[in-house]
Amino acid sequence: MRKIITGTFDNEYVRYLGVILLSLITAYILIECGSDMKRLGLFLLSPLALFIMIKPIYGLFFCLLLDLWFSYVDVFMVPARNYLILYVTILMTANILYRKKLEMSEELKGIISIFLVFIVWVMVINFINGVPHGRSLYIISGKFAAALLILLCTSFFITNEYKLKMFLYTAVFGASISAFVGVMQFFDWDLFWQFRYIMPVSSHDSPISLQILSRKRISGLAFYAIPLSYQLGSLIPLTFSIIVNKAGSVRDGNYLIIPMAIMILALFLSLTRSAITGCIVGMVIVLYLGKTRQIKVLSVLSLVIISMFVIFYVDILKERAFSAIGGAHSRIALALAALMIFVNNPIGIGAGEFHTHAIKYYSKLYHLQGAGRVFETGIHNQFLGTLVYYGLPGFIMLLILYKCIFRYLNRLRRNSNDPFVKAFSIGLIGTFASYIINSFLHNAGPFIGDPFNWYFIGMVIVLSNLKKSVGREPLK
Repeated sequence: MRKIITGTFDNEYVRYLGVILLSLITAYILIECGSDMKRLGLFLLSPLALFIMIKPIYGLFFCLLLDLWFSYVDVFMVPARNYLILYVTILMTANILYRKKLEMSEELKGIISIFLVFIVWVMVINFINGVPHGRSLYIISGKFAAALLILLCTSFFITNEYKLKMFLYTAVFGASISAFVGVMQFFDWDLFWQFRYIMPVSSHDSPISLQILSRKRISGLAFYAIPLSYQLGSLIPLTFSIIVNKAGSVRDGNYLIIPMAIMILALFLSLTRSAITGCIVGMVIVLYLGKTRQIKVLSVLSLVIISMFVIFYVDILKERAFSAIGGAHSRIALALAALMIFVNNPIGIGAGEFHTHAIKYYSKLYHLQGAGRVFETGIHNQFLGTLVYYGLPGFIMLLILYKCIFRYLNRLRRNSNDPFVKAFSIGLIGTFASYIINSFLHNAGPFIGDPFNWYFIGMVIVLSNLKKSVGREPLK
């Protein structure tokens, strides 16, 4: 265990800073919190904060688990994860100031530069279009700032192969627990449905609230079915790559087989067709880029057989697979509305202004099935969403970001002699491919405001640093 505790900060400067922060937080909680139960619950976070102060790397691990479990539960209208990642960032900054040394790889500088330019552009376009300050502040500070801090903390704390493995194991552990809860929900065990009632629901009549409270789609410990499918669709190809490409010891791969099986089962039971499709494509990419031919053939055959069995013989999945129910009707109408808005607003309309503009084009879309959804839901495509909200400049920056990610990963895959780095980079290629396919039909993306995706972008930076640490040429 000592290998992973190397993130501990032993200097007095950081310890004193942590004590001061904990004192202020505890005092605020005891004075301002309304009910005694909430006060007690928040006060119990102090030992956790003290533990993180002593071993800050675990703060990042807890932050990852918060994003997998109950990520939308908020404290004073702010996601709990944001408080934790800010606290970890303060400790990271204190350590950097104490050492008077800051090292940033070229890859990290490149991605941060793109993201910061994008954030500035978002502020400008929101101001030009008169987006309410509260919404603009929530998007920038609540989502983009959290994503940036996740990227920085991941690249700062995960400094060697062992820590990266532990980080992946933490993610797989958290996701498999959530997936297990989802599987039990599918079989209608009431105990596991009770987790849904702690989720924040502003209006029981809104489409999102109906999805949260409905028992037709499993959610695990995520907000509802769609976030769960994003999490599983991202982690399964990466886990699959570690197993089939035999990165690390055989024991490492054996530990991941059962959790991966649970995640795959929950993903199918989530009834999210785009996530299932993306995940299968991601796994096929992993097989194609890997070297083990026998495993390739067996894995592809197994995937095909399992997929066909589940789709054709599980009635509810069969109905879902061959019908365009619910929001699936509206995708064409939403896409056409988005394109019409972009043609008339090429520099963007600002965050969250889709409904305001889509109403103008309803007369041209009303004959399409599901056209009425333009009044109540988002664009359901991360690329069209970025194009509409932040215009052509924002869309170009998104493409540049993905180009950088895939270029870094492809170079790592081709040039690295380390089996772990190679397998991990192949897995991340599958992960991002799965994520992109899924986000073609849903409202998520690195520039739409999905902090969870930035853990994987941070892993790209960590991998490039691992490659350099063994004396190879840096990526440019």
